[in-house]
Amino acid sequence: MGKSKSGNMGIWSQDEMEQFLEAVKDKPVIYYAFFLMYWTGLRVGELLALNINDIDLESGVLSVTKSLNRVKSEDIVSEPKTQRSIRKIHLPKFVVEKMKEYINMLYGRTGSDRLFAVTKSHLEKEIKRGAELAGLKKIRVHDLRHSHASLLISKGVDIATISNRLGHEKISTTLNTYSHMFESSAAGVANMLDDLYSGEED
Repeated sequence: MGKSKSGNMGIWSQDEMEQFLEAVKDKPVIYYAFFLMYWTGLRVGELLALNINDIDLESGVLSVTKSLNRVKSEDIVSEPKTQRSIRKIHLPKFVVEKMKEYINMLYGRTGSDRLFAVTKSHLEKEIKRGAELAGLKKIRVHDLRHSHASLLISKGVDIATISNRLGHEKISTTLNTYSHMFESSAAGVANMLDDLYSGEED
């Protein structure tokens, strides 16, 4: 098994994310972009490549079919990182409602327009600003993807589902990246079984 990447990873809890979002709510595009990243685990390039039509507000499904990268000051839209990166992400109802709010603000925009017309460097600048305003530890934009994975692992979501949601090519990639989190989760299972056994003895 490969080495865990935990040393390079910054994680925000749900409470920390809510503090951060409160700090950046003065800029709606930034607020909704970071909100969507945290609750979907999208890669930065996938987020920036989204068109308005990529979110089906009726079915609550987000389609990931492309990625945006900046090459020599030019935005290039291409296929995602791997074939498994092409996926559909089911959104919880509260995320759908938030996206409805945001899309309703986009006056004069068509379905083929980008959902978030910003750059990666601008997002990096804004996550730093928001962290400072909220008094939080600084993390990278990509760490919101890790934060989403951490949230799912802490809630006991199985590794295959997490891997599919993140668009990893192999389940082993998910396990290698988040092995330290799964170890913590495994300890929680032991405690749960202790509680279960104690309950049967009562």
